[in-house]
Amino acid sequence: MPEIEKYKNAKVTWAQEEPKNQGFFYFVEPRLRNIMKHLKRDSDISYAGRVSSASTATGFGKIHEQELKNLLQEAMKI
Repeated sequence: MPEIEKYKNAKVTWAQEEPKNQGFFYFVEPRLRNIMKHLKRDSDISYAGRVSSASTATGFGKIHEQELKNLLQEAMKI
């Protein structure tokens, strides 16, 4: 919470390499929303990562690299 308090105008984005349904997003999201509510800030939490999937990766190196590139661009978007 102290880090979020330091940056009053920052938007919160959760970034993970795993698909949305296989990482910690669904565990962390409600906790981040509670922190934002406590700080009286916009509770919009963005997600940067792979879409939900039954497998952890596409199985194709080039597609995996493109997905990772997209994830990083989305996570660092200003």
